[in-house]
Amino acid sequence: MKRLMAVCLTALMLLTACACASAGTYTAGEYEVDRGKGTISDGTNTYRYTFTGNASSYQIEITYPDGSTYWWNQQEGSGYGGQSGGYEEGRYASGAALCGAIEAGAPKSLGVVVLAVVLAGIGLFGAILPNAAWYCSIGWKFKNAEPSGAALALTRAGGAAVIFAAVILLFMA
Repeated sequence: MKRLMAVCLTALMLLTACACASAGTYTAGEYEVDRGKGTISDGTNTYRYTFTGNASSYQIEITYPDGSTYWWNQQEGSGYGGQSGGYEEGRYASGAALCGAIEAGAPKSLGVVVLAVVLAGIGLFGAILPNAAWYCSIGWKFKNAEPSGAALALTRAGGAAVIFAAVILLFMA
């Protein structure tokens, strides 16, 4: 029962981390981005923006304080964009810099999140149930075999390493 509670608690923490990553305010370099309000500030000026998509395929439109706009479409590694109306070079932050700050907090694609959750599940299995994980990987090959203490410790450490990799994948990808 304690192990089941530990698994549920860890899964809840991962899901909470995913939810927290999609809302709120964050800092990217010199810019402060507020996802809830759809604004980005450089300390002097505040720009409004809209973002649709995920970290690999998205559309951004930024409205400058004077009403001019900058837009960018990104599709799996390549993109195109432009600007409209009286944008004055040097008066405001560049559209590319603002897009980079917005992109830094873009939501992950569903595939990355699913991969991270699957890896975390495999890691939890190895860390919490090392006997069962050892049997699934090696023990099934032999009759009446028992794992050594070192084998169980390595299985548990490997599970912890996979959990760590899943968390890194979730937050860095």
